[in-house]
Amino acid sequence: MANQGERDLIALVQHEQRGFRFILFSGFALLLVLAIMSVALGFYYWRASEQLQNTIARQRFDTRSEFDQQNNAVAAQDRRLNRIHDEIRRMAGAGAATLNDEGALRAAEAYLLRGHLLALAEENAIEAAAERAPESALRHFLTASAQLNTWSQRNNANLPQGATALPAELESAREAFEAAAADPAYAMRASAGLARLLYLEASGLQPNFEQTRCQAVFDAVAAAPPDSPHLLWQRSQCERKLGRAGEALRDYARMLASTWQAANTTRDEGELLLAMNAFHGVGTTLIVMNDAADPAVAEALPLARQACAPEGDALMAHALACLNRAVTLRRRLRQTPNEVSGTQENLGFAYLRTGDFSGALENAEAVEATGLFAWNELVRAIAARHLNLGDVEAEARRNVGFFDAVASFAPCEIKRLLNQDLFQEALDILSREHSRAEADAAVAACTS
Repeated sequence: MANQGERDLIALVQHEQRGFRFILFSGFALLLVLAIMSVALGFYYWRASEQLQNTIARQRFDTRSEFDQQNNAVAAQDRRLNRIHDEIRRMAGAGAATLNDEGALRAAEAYLLRGHLLALAEENAIEAAAERAPESALRHFLTASAQLNTWSQRNNANLPQGATALPAELESAREAFEAAAADPAYAMRASAGLARLLYLEASGLQPNFEQTRCQAVFDAVAAAPPDSPHLLWQRSQCERKLGRAGEALRDYARMLASTWQAANTTRDEGELLLAMNAFHGVGTTLIVMNDAADPAVAEALPLARQACAPEGDALMAHALACLNRAVTLRRRLRQTPNEVSGTQENLGFAYLRTGDFSGALENAEAVEATGLFAWNELVRAIAARHLNLGDVEAEARRNVGFFDAVASFAPCEIKRLLNQDLFQEALDILSREHSRAEADAAVAACTS
């Protein structure tokens, strides 16, 4: 009887132990499931937070870019209104001087050959002279010049993003210039106008600075009056973008030689703009060349030393000095900080050429504060990486990914602006933030 009781007690204890173990293991399993769910929810919320941060960053990127474009357009119109206001004050004080047909023709020539910004009286005189003239090359030339100037003033001389052809207004101007070119007496003047339109196509239509479009610019400039500063700029821009750095440097230097001294005293915005573009072109092309022994560089250095006043004899010191002179002229032109950074961002490449990553990052951060530029964000990412600034590098790389395509970075030109090892770093960043296939295809298309 006692044995049966013991057996019953043992069975009861075993049953309770099994129940306790079941409860214990069930608790462990539940805890494990809860832990897995917590990890999964944590990962989900982390991913959602990261996506939200990226979405907010992208919206901020797009908003800044759009704001900068609108601000630049408003500033350009404000500068034009200021010029008109000053002219009206002068006319009110001295009496309105009416230009005759010869004066209108000279004003149109200055507009096309030197990038002269037409005064209100000159605009009116050109339009009035075109209306008075009989059907002739003069009428066609003045009409086309007026149409080109009107469009440029309204659009800040820029084609809309993503444009695939010239607007109808400029196509009409092209037809008028071509009609004027049929008269030998106006052929060279009309070629200058056609060069302006062809350069708009080469620089504004995608893919920009294509060989065939730039060749059309070269042909038009060759048929126009020689050594015209504005035409030299159009030709040198195409030469630099196509990798013909030696030819570009010679043309920029010729342009600089005829503008830099006047820039010290003149208040004419067209002349200041010419000089600014010349300083910018010489400085950037010296970075590209990066070889003091090259004949084109050796030929340009004495002028760069005189006009840019570098601190030291190093080649990159000349490049930095010329670019800084361009920055100064942009400010004298009352450009927005974002527009000034169009030159200032190029300083970063000169710093990278000399291994000055701190200087490159400091410049890139200053530029980033004024706007988002494809080249600048790439320079910022490279410099931050070498300085072990992970947060800055991550932000810059994210911005690199926000630009529409690898083509936005002009990889062929970056290849010429950077040392080979740094170009490989740039290519790696572009490949990771966009795609390796896209980056490889862009580099494969490089002509040099």
